[in-house]
Amino acid sequence: MKKIIRCRDIGYDCDGIFHAYSEEEAMFKAAAHARKVHHLKWLTIDVAERLRRVMRTEEVAA
Repeated sequence: MKKIIRCRDIGYDCDGIFHAYSEEEAMFKAAAHARKVHHLKWLTIDVAERLRRVMRTEEVAA
């Protein structure tokens, strides 16, 4: 299963999309993007919870 987070899904006007094979990896990628692109110094608990709520799971083709 692949985890997907879309930046737009938490309210940013941004086309960032993060694919990973674990929730932790997807969160890490989204946090790195938030620091670099959106200039967030910290990933607050609120933002982390919002990311987890919008995270989707997609089947990986065999």
